[in-house]
Amino acid sequence: GVIICNHLDETLGLGAGTHGSLVEIPTVSLSFSDCQTIRQFIGNGLEVTLVNPGAIPAALDGDLDNGIIAHEYGHGISNRLTGGPSQSGCLSNDEQMGEGWSDWFTLVTSVKPGDEGAMKRGVGTFALREETNGTGIRRYPYSTDMGINPLVYGDVAANTEVHALGEVWTAMVWDLYWAFVEEYGWDPDLYNGSGGNNMAIRLVFEGMKNQPCNPGFLDGRDAILAADQALYGGANECLIWDVFARRGAGWEASQGSSFSATDQVEDYNTKPACRNEITIEKSVTDFINPGDDIEVTIEVGNYKHPTATGITVTDELPDGTSFKAGSANVPATVSGNQVTLEVGDLNFEETKTVTYTLETSPDFYSIRNYLDDIPDFNAEDNWLYYVDPNTPNADKLWQIADVFAHSPEYAWFIENSEFESRVSLQLAEPKLIDGDFPVLRFYHMFDTEPGIDGGIVEVREAGSMQWQLVQSRVIRGDYTGVIPYSTSFIIPVPKLYAFTGSTNNEFMATYVDMSEWAGKEMEIRFRFGTNDNATVGQLGWIIDDVELMDLFYYNGQACVNTDQGDQECTEAPNYGTIVESQLPTGTVDKLENVSLTVFPNPAKNLLNIAVEAEDQQDLDVSLLTVDGKVVLSKSINVFGNDITSLNVSSVPSGFYFLRISSDKGILTQKVIIE
Repeated sequence: GVIICNHLDETLGLGAGTHGSLVEIPTVSLSFSDCQTIRQFIGNGLEVTLVNPGAIPAALDGDLDNGIIAHEYGHGISNRLTGGPSQSGCLSNDEQMGEGWSDWFTLVTSVKPGDEGAMKRGVGTFALREETNGTGIRRYPYSTDMGINPLVYGDVAANTEVHALGEVWTAMVWDLYWAFVEEYGWDPDLYNGSGGNNMAIRLVFEGMKNQPCNPGFLDGRDAILAADQALYGGANECLIWDVFARRGAGWEASQGSSFSATDQVEDYNTKPACRNEITIEKSVTDFINPGDDIEVTIEVGNYKHPTATGITVTDELPDGTSFKAGSANVPATVSGNQVTLEVGDLNFEETKTVTYTLETSPDFYSIRNYLDDIPDFNAEDNWLYYVDPNTPNADKLWQIADVFAHSPEYAWFIENSEFESRVSLQLAEPKLIDGDFPVLRFYHMFDTEPGIDGGIVEVREAGSMQWQLVQSRVIRGDYTGVIPYSTSFIIPVPKLYAFTGSTNNEFMATYVDMSEWAGKEMEIRFRFGTNDNATVGQLGWIIDDVELMDLFYYNGQACVNTDQGDQECTEAPNYGTIVESQLPTGTVDKLENVSLTVFPNPAKNLLNIAVEAEDQQDLDVSLLTVDGKVVLSKSINVFGNDITSLNVSSVPSGFYFLRISSDKGILTQKVIIE
């Protein structure tokens, strides 16, 4: 038999099709949470029985569903408490959690002895003729088990409809309820009890009183923390932080504006004081041109000892960098490839920020293998653009425009359509993925209906029919949200991440690790999808400066040590400092014990390449245009003296670079083709 698992928590009816009568394989469609339950027991002798429900009424009145009544009554509570006693209209902003509190009221008023947080609890299950552990009228049943209810703070931007947004808040405060029950026990007396459930309910109610008018998620979190301080002297601060951090509303999360539901930033770290550790965080200048300085910032915190003494930080100096004398704000000593910075003593919850400067070599940089900066309308020859066959009513196509561009003065642009559409922009020719750390980089700006319309990147090997997603390979400039199945490019992926929402009229750089396909010819395309209910007014997606490079970056490990024996280490996030690309000029990681001679130069028909190597080496030979595009390439094995050649008779006249490279380095020489 076959089990079909939906990516949402509902079942799907599938038509038999033309030849359905010939199919003899039994098939059943299950919801997301049911499939998750089955997966936990596969291989352990699980037997599943499917039973047709008995005779039931054709329709049930929601007025008889206690959960729905509690939900609607809850709106009266949250509206009257939020913003203080003199206001009742403080839940009209985009990130308000009114629907979330109402679902929570349904849950907390119907808990029975013996219930556990991991159990599935739906809202509106009676009205849908489900058991109380059904999904109900939401996307997922509520549960502290994130395998059953996976919602986190970042999911708010993916679906800003008030009930979908509210589900995320309910998941957080439902976790809070059960965390308090685990800590303090459960009391069946809702009115006069003293159990953890009573404490959690009181905190949420007092939190609504504390929070400002038009609150967002982090306003609500902070209001609950303030309530704990007022009611219990802050005794549960770490428990509360741990609960919210688990679903993305942690210490370094950012709410943005409470009038926007798409500008939040997730964080899964609890409050530092709750970690019982010495902390260290490192940040650096994230992008430089070759030879620029790097500013290094390291923050150390004591969240463990009454006083941490003799604190030092040792930071690795990457190859190609040197410590700039006198740049540190604390005493510093350089020994070999590391600098030691003296922090001194820190009291509990005290932090100190250490800064210094690194000087870098102009000879270390990312190697440009291919670049299309869309200099003019002729760049259209390098690309294919087309409408996906399953959206014949698409009314927009990719086009080269001069309205916005990252580099002067053109870029590719697709307008956000009002109709269902899926349109692709694809490099016309496969590109060789070359280098020690091959990366695809592109600059782009977008403004789409958030959580609905968006763009993705796909790649495939030349000659293959199967496109592959790159979402797990983005190392910087990541996807901004999730788009639904209705615009998800007919890719059966739950929570398909995409570039959706807005970059606020600013270009961002996205870097994709292509190491998996090193040495292969790859096709690359950008796909943009809209549904048939698009909001009028969004701009669309703009793409410029599409580049393949051998990425070079600086990053070093920093470690903090104390007299008490603590040691914690970290690196700067997102590969530290990325160095801008340029064409090779023969000084980066120069191949040792290898010499290169090209003749004739200028060349007309054959370009001869003489290579002398003292040891046996596999080398890649490439002829590149001045903007990094590979014109000709071949691989050779060299030991001693060897001569190979490239047929350049069909290569347009001009100035080029001849490059030989291996995993040990590169050599280049300028050549002229007549």
